[in-house]
Amino acid sequence: MTEETVSDREMFIAGIIVDPASNAPIVLLKDAEGKECVPIWIGVNEANSITQALKRAEVTRPMTHDLMKNIFDELDVSVKRIHIRALEENTFYASIELLAKGDLRCIDARPSDALAIAVRMGAQITIDPQVLERAKINLIAINPEEMLNPQDLPSDNSSVNDLSFQSMDKEKWEEILAEMDPEDFKYKM
Repeated sequence: MTEETVSDREMFIAGIIVDPASNAPIVLLKDAEGKECVPIWIGVNEANSITQALKRAEVTRPMTHDLMKNIFDELDVSVKRIHIRALEENTFYASIELLAKGDLRCIDARPSDALAIAVRMGAQITIDPQVLERAKINLIAINPEEMLNPQDLPSDNSSVNDLSFQSMDKEKWEEILAEMDPEDFKYKM
């Protein structure tokens, strides 16, 4: 079981962008100050799932992460947090910390799946400080109000455009990504 430590850093989903070199989606996690960012390359399906949840898009039938939320709700299981706990051999590892019948359970998960669930459940996102140090990129200051926090999303199905990544300068992100080398993050693409 993973216990939250004082040094774990809370992160927020800043948005999802596309790597111009590989056309792969990247979820950007940022700290509250907007100075440090962790890019995590994810699959297209997971990117769509996270985006749908952020935008509160209606689906006719529950997709996988929606189904997980429905199961958790039905069984009265809450998601305490998702924790990006390790970066080994170019792969991030995450845990979903569940509170079920008073017991805290940690379930191993891919970060992309854990983030898709966190958005739906309004769960906190944290990262181990050593992982943050290895994977972060430092950014110019960005207004923290422009970051997406699952706890701040409207509870109804209204649009979240005012909170979305669209308000940030995408051309600047493309420029930053174009100059990045995946070796800087020890990723294999």
